[in-house]
Amino acid sequence: VESFFDENNINFTIQQVRKFKLFKNVKIEIFQGDFFDLTIQDIGQFFAIYDRASIVSMDFSSRQRYADHLMSFLFVGGKILLITLDYEQNQMVGPPYSVPFDEIKKLFSKYGSVELLETCDVIDDRLRNKGLEAVLERVYIITKE
Repeated sequence: VESFFDENNINFTIQQVRKFKLFKNVKIEIFQGDFFDLTIQDIGQFFAIYDRASIVSMDFSSRQRYADHLMSFLFVGGKILLITLDYEQNQMVGPPYSVPFDEIKKLFSKYGSVELLETCDVIDDRLRNKGLEAVLERVYIITKE
C-alpha cells in the first residue's frame, strides 16, 4: 500500500482503525487488513466496485463467503466490474485459481443479474511455463437488484 502512494507521489497518513491500517490522503483511503473483518460501518456502501484479482486468489471453499461479503457493500442498483480467469484447473495449482462462468453465475445470480461482457485468451509464456494451454480472462458486470 505504501508503494502505491510512493510510486504515484501522493502524500498520505497512516492510522489504526480497528484491525486495519488506514492509509489516506484527501481523495484516497485504503484499508490494509483482512477483507472479511471489514464492515459497512467501516466504509459504508458503494454504487460501484472493481474486482480485478480478488476472487481468483480464493480457493473454492472461500468463494461464496467472499461473494456474500462483497455484495453486502453494494447498494441496490449498484454494479461490480469483475475480472476472472478460466482455465483447466488440473493443469496448474493456483493462485490464481480458475473461476469458470457457471461458478460466477452460482455465486452472484441470487443477488441480481450477471452479464458476461468480454472473453479474451490471455495465455503468455509465463502461464505456459506453469503448464497451462489456454487462459480465458472474463469480464462481468454484476448488478444488485
